Amino acid sequence: MKNAKRAMIIFFCLLVVSQVPDFGQTSTARVRIIVDGARIYAQADPTSANIAVLPFDSVVVAEWRTGDWYLVVLPADEKGIVTKGYVHVNEIEVLTDAGAAQAAPRPQIPAPQASAAPPSVSGFKVMGGLSLADVTNKAERYAPGKKSYRQGFQGGMGFEIGLVHPVSLEIDVVYFQKGGKYEETRPTTIIIGGVTYSYHDALTMKGDEISVPALLKLRFLKGTSPYVAAGAEVGYVLSNKMDWTGTSLENGKAYDEDHAVEDMKEFTQSLDYGIVLGAGFELNLGGTFLTIDGRYHMGLANLINQKAIEDKYGVRLTEDLWVKSRAFVVMAGIKF
Repeated sequence: MKNAKRAMIIFFCLLVVSQVPDFGQTSTARVRIIVDGARIYAQADPTSANIAVLPFDSVVVAEWRTGDWYLVVLPADEKGIVTKGYVHVNEIEVLTDAGAAQAAPRPQIPAPQASAAPPSVSGFKVMGGLSLADVTNKAERYAPGKKSYRQGFQGGMGFEIGLVHPVSLEIDVVYFQKGGKYEETRPTTIIIGGVTYSYHDALTMKGDEISVPALLKLRFLKGTSPYVAAGAEVGYVLSNKMDWTGTSLENGKAYDEDHAVEDMKEFTQSLDYGIVLGAGFELNLGGTFLTIDGRYHMGLANLINQKAIEDKYGVRLTEDLWVKSRAFVVMAGIKF
């Protein structure tokens, strides 16, 4: 009876051992690559990192098998470092004659790739939209009135280049209508013979520029994505005119009106500059992008040429005056 049990145990052990791949006397085997460019992975999982590629007919040592994967020892690299990785069973052949094996060629290690912005973000851009502009000035405390926005246009073209994902740089050249509106809230009033006479001023400042904004853009997604932008702009003042209307009223009813357009370019600095903040959205249409964005332009330059005023009229201004531009812009564009 004891002999029968012993025989059954020996038979069971032999059955288990027969299911384990025969790696020879040293518990290892040599395997040959049977495909062109077998990928070697860091783990027994095709989604893990690809650490090497072995060419066809390479022969390497396999230490063990787990499921459909063999752990193989790669040849030493140029620095003498030996690494191990997993190859799929469908890409190898186990060699029974270890002596017939040949040295494996050095594996092709994939070169690391730098993280960069997707090439699709780069391209030329054509855009246009609506601007709402006004000015800030030091003289407001002396001439109280109601300010409002001048509706204008901004449009032009630009170029965007990807830097390091998710950051890109956009440089535009646009025609920009700036300025603002001002309406006197306390008209000059006199009373003669019981009749109230008053005079009401309203003017529109029309400043047109060629502006060059440079913006760093930060995307939240690849492809179709919202983004935020920040940067600076430099502008050349093409013209600056004051469209003025004076209305004479009698007991609150208009009876006369004066109108004039004065060229203020002579008294305006040629260079305008400031900061730009914005946000927008890009829709990817297969390499072509439709864009819509909003921007806030805050001028930092004093547009008054105080020296020109003093030279023109031969007077010395008692204090520094300043006028600065600002605008809100909404634009749509296409990038290709």
